Amino acid sequence: MLFNNRSHREIFPSEFFDYQPMQRIEITSLAIDGQGARAGLKTGDILLSYNNHPLDSLNSLLACIDNNPNSSAVISLLRGNDLEAISVNAGKLQISVETVQIDDNQIHPINAVRICLTSGETIEITELLLADAKKIAETEQLITSANEKMKGWSSPIGFLGSPGWVLTGLAATSVLERVVSGGMANEAITKLHLANEAMAEVRRSARFVPISEIKNIRYPSPNYWSAKGSDDTYLIHSGDNFLIAKSNSAKEISLIIDHIVSYETLRTKATPK
Repeated sequence: MLFNNRSHREIFPSEFFDYQPMQRIEITSLAIDGQGARAGLKTGDILLSYNNHPLDSLNSLLACIDNNPNSSAVISLLRGNDLEAISVNAGKLQISVETVQIDDNQIHPINAVRICLTSGETIEITELLLADAKKIAETEQLITSANEKMKGWSSPIGFLGSPGWVLTGLAATSVLERVVSGGMANEAITKLHLANEAMAEVRRSARFVPISEIKNIRYPSPNYWSAKGSDDTYLIHSGDNFLIAKSNSAKEISLIIDHIVSYETLRTKATPK
């Protein structure tokens, strides 16, 4: 299968991580009355191309300027999150630059993911359900602690986020109360009850995040996905064997990760302003 998600801490096979960030140049300073400033260039602009020639170093910029046979040129640049195109006169721009690494997603945003299942069905996903990373870690810690105290018993709720997780967890702890005895086991059961409450809180904290806002979504491995939540929270995949998602028709769906056989990111080419 494409995905291998036994734990959201697990490293995915290296062949899926051949992505290399783009190297471009960023303006660090410019002469106030210089040609670049007069054309509208600003400190912090990341220069992408000069007359469609990629700019990956100061030397590449100088070569483009020296070899430009025209009286003007068009510079494509990234300003904040916006792509812009600025016309400049031929000749030196009177700017200082440094090389920077940028994510291709800043230029060609990934807005959806197309996956194919073992059934042959193909689905385009536009949003994924992610939850508070801190709450997930707290729940995992409670489950781990409970398992350690159960002396050989394996917790039936060693997963997070799958459909019906809370009901399954409650049923499991009810069974354990009848078959496990002893001080440490009772302490383990207490922790499992706390874990159930924590699971419910994880579920309440979860929200659907647009694909375009999920970091590392290009990688077919949920343990690498993350996004910013409200109040500076950090959202991640729950770590279980399900993807809770919304399709391009806004329909909410649950997908078994082990049943995913192909994964393709869909980009929208941004148009400079």
